[in-house]
Amino acid sequence: MAILRDLVELDHKLTRRSKGMLNTRALRARDAEFLPLKGHGTSAAHYTSLETAAYLIGSLTTFVKASEVHVEIPAFSNLRMTNASWQTLVGNDLWHLEDGKVPRQLNQFQLALSFLIELAGDPKRLNSKGWKAIDRKYTQGDLTLRKSVDTREAIITLVPKAKNAHPFRIEYRSPIKFTVDCPVFEAVTVPLYFVAMFGALLAGNGDG
Repeated sequence: MAILRDLVELDHKLTRRSKGMLNTRALRARDAEFLPLKGHGTSAAHYTSLETAAYLIGSLTTFVKASEVHVEIPAFSNLRMTNASWQTLVGNDLWHLEDGKVPRQLNQFQLALSFLIELAGDPKRLNSKGWKAIDRKYTQGDLTLRKSVDTREAIITLVPKAKNAHPFRIEYRSPIKFTVDCPVFEAVTVPLYFVAMFGALLAGNGDG
């Protein structure tokens, strides 16, 4: 279990970004009621994985000012998985983590991020047959949030251990309505290890 201060501390430790900047973004998100308002100090609200996912979206969307966090959190949270990514997941047996089915949480970006946080913080799930199969095939990965004038995207990339294999990408995208021929994206990328550490923190296994 963790409170907002713990999330900011861990974020600072992992990224070396200013605590002041991270705290300001988090407080703007909390003022907009995307993060829990309950309590202060040690009596503050303990964050769920879904609330932690909202915190991470606000933290990572540094291509906009803190004053715009209240716009970016719902915009990225509601991104839907592309049909091409879904078809790839369905066809990839390594992702059948629950009773032979792709978890429905992966359909929407905030739910998918929450799912990855829970997965990282749950030793039983990490030791499951499905996850071990993934771990044997993929050595690392990252998470990217991208924004242009017209659209937003979030991309989860897994990097295979085999040298000649292509990375495995799960893409989330808002409806594309380009007003320019060559849209310019601003982006932030973090390793999936960054997300996993928040799972460990919520489970009581982190150093935050």
